[in-house]
Amino acid sequence: MKITASWDDGTTADLKMAELMVKYVIPTIFYWPENIKESKNLAFSSSWLNEKDCKEISSHFEIGSHSKTQKPMKKMTIQQIVNEISGSREHWQNFTGQEINSFAYPKNSISSLTKALIKGAGYKTARTSITGFLNTGEDPYAVNCTVQIGINRIEYNNKSWKLFADEMIEKSDDTSVFHIFGNPWDIETYNEWDSFEILLKRLTGR
Repeated sequence: MKITASWDDGTTADLKMAELMVKYVIPTIFYWPENIKESKNLAFSSSWLNEKDCKEISSHFEIGSHSKTQKPMKKMTIQQIVNEISGSREHWQNFTGQEINSFAYPKNSISSLTKALIKGAGYKTARTSITGFLNTGEDPYAVNCTVQIGINRIEYNNKSWKLFADEMIEKSDDTSVFHIFGNPWDIETYNEWDSFEILLKRLTGR
C-alpha cells in the first residue's frame, strides 16, 4: 500500500504536521491559499504561517495552491475563477521557486468548468475533499482521498474518523493508495495529535 498526504490552509499547525510527515517519511503536499491570513477557515487554536515558516516548509515539501482567497468558486464568474486559480499559482511559484503543479478545490468547488480552467492554468493535478477511496482514479483533476483526519464526517456513517480509517486499512491491499488529508488546525483544535500518530504508526509499520 502506498501512503500519501495533503494538508490545507496554512496555519502554524502545519509546522507540527511537517515534523510528523518527515518522521514517518510520507510524501506530502501542503496546499496554501495565496492570502493565508484572509482565509475563511480561521483556526480556533492556531495562528497563521509567516514567511519564514512558509520558506521552511517549502524547502522540504511540495506546495500546492488552495486558490487565492479560498472562497467557493461555483458562483464566481469565469474571470474571477481564473484569477483565483492563476494568481495563487504565480504567487507560490515566485515565493518558493517550485513549479506549482497541484491544486486543491476550496470548499470542494469541483465542476467541469473549474477542472478545465485549472488544466488550462498549467496545473497537472487537482485534489477534491471526497473520501472513501483507495486509488487516485483516472482523472488527474479529480483526485479523491481516503480519510479526512481529525473530524467526523457524515460519509463515515456514524463512525469516528479513527474507526473509518481502520475500516479503510482493512479494505486496502498492495495496490491501494491511502491518501490522508485535512486541516492540521482541526487536529490541533480537537486534540487529536496522539490519535493521528497512532494511525501513522499503523500505516507505516513503525
